[in-house]
Amino acid sequence: MAGLKTGDTAAYKDGVYRILGRTSVDIIKSGGYKISALEVERHLLAHDDITDCAVLGKPDPVWGERSGGNSHCVSRQGMDSVSLYHS
Repeated sequence: MAGLKTGDTAAYKDGVYRILGRTSVDIIKSGGYKISALEVERHLLAHDDITDCAVLGKPDPVWGERSGGNSHCVSRQGMDSVSLYHS
């Protein structure tokens, strides 16, 4: 049987699996909230001038991660890439 890809990280020791956490980069954890990077990307892509984008969480010592800490968008207006950064 093939393994299922769940996005979880696990350790196997003494015949027992232990779930360590999520490895999915589609979820940004910030201040106890789970923010979908895919949902933020979907909202950015709704803008007429954006053809493609990627949203990444930025590590933050207080919040865990900052949502939209690193967003990269490709514009229709002849620009190759626009980097949006919120400090």
